[in-house]
Amino acid sequence: MNIYHERQKGNWCAIHATNSLLQAHTFTFEDFKAIAESLDEREMVLMGSIRSKFHSQNMDDRGNFSIQVIMEAIAPCGLDLLPFLSSDPRAISARENSRNEQAFICNRNNHWFTFRKIGTTWYDLNSLLPQPLVIKVEGTQLHSFSNQELIRSYTAIFIVIGNVAQKQMFLVGDPGQLPPVAAPSLFSHSTQAFANEGFCAYRSFKKVITLKESCRQIVIPGDEPQLQFLQALNGIRGGTCSQGQWRFLCTRAPQRIANFQDNFKDSVHLDSTNEKMKEWNLKKLRDLKSR
Repeated sequence: MNIYHERQKGNWCAIHATNSLLQAHTFTFEDFKAIAESLDEREMVLMGSIRSKFHSQNMDDRGNFSIQVIMEAIAPCGLDLLPFLSSDPRAISARENSRNEQAFICNRNNHWFTFRKIGTTWYDLNSLLPQPLVIKVEGTQLHSFSNQELIRSYTAIFIVIGNVAQKQMFLVGDPGQLPPVAAPSLFSHSTQAFANEGFCAYRSFKKVITLKESCRQIVIPGDEPQLQFLQALNGIRGGTCSQGQWRFLCTRAPQRIANFQDNFKDSVHLDSTNEKMKEWNLKKLRDLKSR
């Protein structure tokens, strides 16, 4: 099994711990710095402070980051952190049976590191280790939390709340597709939760396979309408679409096709607005979950 593990660089343990949790090189120093600066801006507004008198609690000039930055980073991935020693029922359950959790982010002597279950095995993914270390399980407890003396040796322990289980996902893209109109690209940060979730998922991909042959449409010999459709799409993509091609595309509008939903439910759709496209994509994703 391929286990992602980052070795220590500078004082970037918070970044290493977060990437180890997500099992991918998801965040860089620049990403964490931007998150810390955003938190600082919000805190200055709440406190009514001015920058010259404000002292950041979210990062320092050596590259150390606070737990708030980690929480902000993993939030778009649907994850949250809960103090291990809190009175929350979920924390009480974790203290009684730590082996049933999915992951922990810990701090000891100002150093952040991650314990994570991968498959059925628990690993210590501390960036100071040369490689991941298997954590022994003693009954219902991880050895790391098996007694009060060990628990007191940590500065802080946080339970990771949310689904961190590994999933296999394929992102299929076509660089020739229509660019976004009056909207930020996939690679930009956004204030919208939906966009941030997609950005977080995109950053977690580890491998890219480039296809050298374009197979956008397969035209059956003699199928003139399909050939016209392919030519019209290529015209839109290259900015050479003629009036005739546009009129032909209009004949393919959903309202002009009988039994559209039944006959074209698995076809590629072009929509006039981002909101309509988002609604369609969410519907398809929900359909997948229900299967």
